[in-house]
Amino acid sequence: MRHINAGTALLALTFAGSIAGAQTLDRSKAPTLGPPPKVSLPPVVTRQLPNGLKLMVVEQHELPLADFVLVLGGGGTRDPMNKGGVANLTSSMLTEGTTSRSALEIADQIAFLGIGLGAGSSWDAATVNLHTPTSQLDSALALFADVVLHPAFRTEDFNRVKQNRLTSLVQLKDRPTAIADQAYASILYGGSHPYGHNLLGTEASVGGMSVADLQSFYASNFAPNNATLIVVGDVTAAQVEQKISKLFGSWPKGTVTPFTFTDAPKAGATTVYLIDKPGAAQSSFRIGSVGVPRSTKDYFALSVMNTILGGTFTSRLMQNLRETHGYTYGARSRFDMRQAAGPFTASARYGSDD
Repeated sequence: MRHINAGTALLALTFAGSIAGAQTLDRSKAPTLGPPPKVSLPPVVTRQLPNGLKLMVVEQHELPLADFVLVLGGGGTRDPMNKGGVANLTSSMLTEGTTSRSALEIADQIAFLGIGLGAGSSWDAATVNLHTPTSQLDSALALFADVVLHPAFRTEDFNRVKQNRLTSLVQLKDRPTAIADQAYASILYGGSHPYGHNLLGTEASVGGMSVADLQSFYASNFAPNNATLIVVGDVTAAQVEQKISKLFGSWPKGTVTPFTFTDAPKAGATTVYLIDKPGAAQSSFRIGSVGVPRSTKDYFALSVMNTILGGTFTSRLMQNLRETHGYTYGARSRFDMRQAAGPFTASARYGSDD
C-alpha cells in the first residue's frame, strides 16, 4: 500500500483544479482589460548652480545606490563639416586620462571602488554616466568630476583610440547591416545635413583628426550652462547640491552657440537603391523616410502604433515575415525621434547572421 502525505495530496488536487479551471476559459474572446494601474512617480527636485549647471534629483532609497548622468547639449550634430566623428571621439577620450590620472589609473580606481563610469555621445547630446554605491559616493564623484572637468587629451592616448576607431571602421565594411545603415542615412538626408553622416566618422574624417579638433569641440560644448546633471538614488537634493557645488561650482560658464538645423530634403518619388557587395553572407533592407522630432505631440501615439507594427518580436512585421512565411531572419520598424526630425525605418535581413 502506497502512502501519500497530506501536502502531496493537496498539491495534486490544487494542480488538477487549476487544469479544470483553465479548460473552462472561452479562448475565442480576448480578455477584457481592467482599469490601468495608478502610476505614482517620485517628485523631481530641480536646482541650479550659479554657473548655470542644472540639477534634477529623484530620491529612491530602496537600495544604497546612486546614478549620475551628465547630459551636455551637442552630440554628433555639432561635428564640423568633414570632421564626422569628432563628438564621439571626444567623449571616448574623457576616460582615457585626465591631467592628474592616466587611463590605467582611472580604470584601476573604477575597479577598486566597484563603480561604473563611462562616456558617450548620441546625435543630440554627449553624456557622462556614473553608477556607484553610496558608501563610495565621495570618491566616485571626485573621479566623475575629474573626468568631466580635466581631460588631458594626451597625444599617445589619442593615437591609440584613433587607431582603434579606424580599425572598427574597416571592420564595419564587412557588415551588411552597417553598410545599409550608413547608405540609408546618406540617401535620406544628403551630405550637407547633420543626420546624413556616420556618428563614428569615416576613415577619411577620423584619419585627418588631431588632438586640437577634440580640444576645440570640448571647449565649445562642455560648459555648465550647456549641461544638466540627472541624479537618481539613495541621496537627497540638499546632499547632491552641496557635493556638486563643491566639485563643479568653479566650472566656468562657456559661450554656447545655438544650433540651427537645416531642413531635411523633401521626399521624392519612390526610388530603389542597390549596394552590391559580392560575397556578402547577408542582405539588409531599409525602407522609410524622414519622420518626426521628439517634440511631436504624437510621440505616445506613434510609439504605440510602432509597437504594433514592428517595435517588438511579437509585432506584425516579425510575425508575418519571419514566423509565418520564413522570408527573413528578422524584421523591425522604429521611429528615431531626435531634436530635429529623425528617420522612420522599416528594416529586414536575409541570410546568415553577421
